[in-house]
Amino acid sequence: MDKNNNSTHPQNLQFAPLPYPYYPPHVASEGEISLVDLFRILAKRKVVIVATTLLVTLATLSYALITPTVYNAEAIFLPPSTKDIQLLNVQGVQGIDVTSVYDVFKKNLNSRALLRRLVEEQELINILAPERTSDVTVESILEEFAKMLEVNSDKKNGVLLFVSLKWREPEQAAAWVNHLSALADRVTVQQLTSDLVGAIDARIRNIESAISSKRQLAKQRREDQLAGLEEALQIAQSLGISESLSTSNVTKNAQPVRDLTMNSSFTQPYNRGTKALHAEILVLRNRKSDDAFISGLRDLQEELSRLQSIRIDEKNIHSMTIDQAAFPPSSHVKPKRKLIVVLGIVLGLILGVFAAFFMHFLDNLSREEEVAV
Repeated sequence: MDKNNNSTHPQNLQFAPLPYPYYPPHVASEGEISLVDLFRILAKRKVVIVATTLLVTLATLSYALITPTVYNAEAIFLPPSTKDIQLLNVQGVQGIDVTSVYDVFKKNLNSRALLRRLVEEQELINILAPERTSDVTVESILEEFAKMLEVNSDKKNGVLLFVSLKWREPEQAAAWVNHLSALADRVTVQQLTSDLVGAIDARIRNIESAISSKRQLAKQRREDQLAGLEEALQIAQSLGISESLSTSNVTKNAQPVRDLTMNSSFTQPYNRGTKALHAEILVLRNRKSDDAFISGLRDLQEELSRLQSIRIDEKNIHSMTIDQAAFPPSSHVKPKRKLIVVLGIVLGLILGVFAAFFMHFLDNLSREEEVAV
């Protein structure tokens, strides 16, 4: 054998490196567990998993069946028409549009006072709290009732208004929504009508005050006119002017009178003569009313008569239009029993698996203690 051939010597043997570390199947790191072992643990504890899943599922099913059924009744509203608010517009007193009326209706729907009025009118206290004790106040009942009610505007169409109520009785829920909307409409109309009546009354008082003031001033002017005529009569008597100098012949004392009247251009009242002055004074003293001589009085009286004749019929006024009245719903919104049962099954499986691993952990811990002993 060639001495230089060392290929068979153990020290000269060369091995190709392995592509990745190799561990024998029977060698495993401490604390590691394979999927097969996991499956074996779950299979060994399958009774625990099934039992836990059944118990949790039965519990959630019982909860779903015991939980009271809740229905949602909904009504939809639109703004009133121009005809609905026509009686609320009075020329010279008040002008109102459908948007402002509709806004008041929305505000009243969200009013707690309106909710209280509904509860009182429909006698709902005993229905809302049948087992009421002395500790339960009306305010707390109203608070819970308000949580059941929702008033929302449509995001795409802002004029659409949705009013919904969640309650265990579908017929009652629909009836209460309709009663509430009708009550809100009635209260809104009453408020707007009251405001209009107040504005009309204020306008009537202002007109009556203006008429009274005009009459007082007319009377005062007539008295001033009489005082001026009486003074002119005295002057005419002292000057001996019985007839108007513009149409009569002069008397024996005409020369000084003629000079006087020519200088005054016949503009002085006493130049009208005592006869004319006596007649005018007599007429003014016997005048029973100055209304015919008061400027603008008849216009005020006409407006006053119009306002006093206004009669507002609230039955013909509406603050909203019912697009869809509430009706008893056929399906409930709570509880969602199918979803509850499905969630119960999933939760039961999770708890069952957790219980299986926990029991496996306890068994291993017990065996280790026995070996240590």
